[in-house]
Amino acid sequence: MENLKEIDYIKVYKKNWHKALIVIIIVFLVGLGLTLVTPFRYASELSVLIIQKSSFSIDAYSASKSEEKVGKKLSQVIESSYFLDKVLADNLLIDRTYFGSDERKRRKIWDNTISADVPAGYSKLDLTVYHTSSSQALKISHTISEVLISNQADLLGIGDIELKVLDSALVSQYPQKPNVVLNLLVSLFVGLILSFAYIVLTYRPQRDDKLFGDNQEPHLVSYNNIPADESVQEDMADTPDVPELELDDVEDISDEEEEIEQMNEKDENESDLVPEVPISEDDKKQGKSYPEFEEEDRFVGMK
Repeated sequence: MENLKEIDYIKVYKKNWHKALIVIIIVFLVGLGLTLVTPFRYASELSVLIIQKSSFSIDAYSASKSEEKVGKKLSQVIESSYFLDKVLADNLLIDRTYFGSDERKRRKIWDNTISADVPAGYSKLDLTVYHTSSSQALKISHTISEVLISNQADLLGIGDIELKVLDSALVSQYPQKPNVVLNLLVSLFVGLILSFAYIVLTYRPQRDDKLFGDNQEPHLVSYNNIPADESVQEDMADTPDVPELELDDVEDISDEEEEIEQMNEKDENESDLVPEVPISEDDKKQGKSYPEFEEEDRFVGMK
C-alpha cells in the first residue's frame, strides 16, 4: 500500500519549462511557416444601399426587414458561379487565369475571393474582395458594383427594389490576409496549451522527482508481493550500506570518567566517617563493651 500524494501540475510545468519551451517554439514555427506560405492578399471594400420603393405603404420596421432579406438574397447570388461569369464577361481587364479553368477550383477560389455580409438592422450590403494584386481587387470590386446596378431586375426579380452604391470601392494599402499578428498570437496560445498537455501526459513521478531531487514523503512498504522462498539475506542485500563512524567523530569522554571516579571516592570517604559512641564511666569500670550494632542503636537514641 502506498501513500497517495496530490500532484501540483503547475509546479511540474514550471520544473519542465525547458520541455514546454521546445513545444511552444515548434508550434510557433509551424504557425509562422503556414502564415508565410499562404499568399498575401489585399482587400477592396464597398457598400451597396438597398431601397424598397413601396415602403410608404408598409411600416418602417417591415420595410427594414424586407430590405435585409433582399440583401441576404443578393449575398447568395454574388457568391455563385453565375455572378462570377457576369463579372468576368463585363470586364476583360480581370485576370481570368487567377481563377483557373476547372469549375470546381473556380468556385472554391471565387468563394475565397468574395465576402458578402448584411449587418443586422441595416439596409445595406457590405462586400469585400480579396486578391493577391491590389489593382485586380479594385477592378473586381468596381465590376461587381456595376453588374449589381445594371442587372438588379434580373438578379432580384422584384421591380420595387433599387440598389445604389453607398461607398465606392477602396483597396487597402497593405495585405489583409493572412493576419500575421493574429496568427502568431494564436500559435503561441496553441503552443502553450499543447506544451501543458505534453508535460502532464508524459509526467512520471518516480522518474521526474528523482531527476529533480524532490524530497518525497515516506511511503509504506508492502510485503504482499514478496515470494515466500525469498531469503532475508537477499532482501537485506538491497538495503543501502550504513556509513561507518570514524574515531575522530566520537567525542572524548575521558573528562566524564574522571568526574565519575571523583564522585565515587567522595561517597566512600563519607561512609568511613562513623561517629564514636560515648561510653559512661560505669561501663568503662565494668569493662563492658557493646557490639557494633548496639553502638549504632545507642547512637541513634534507641537505648
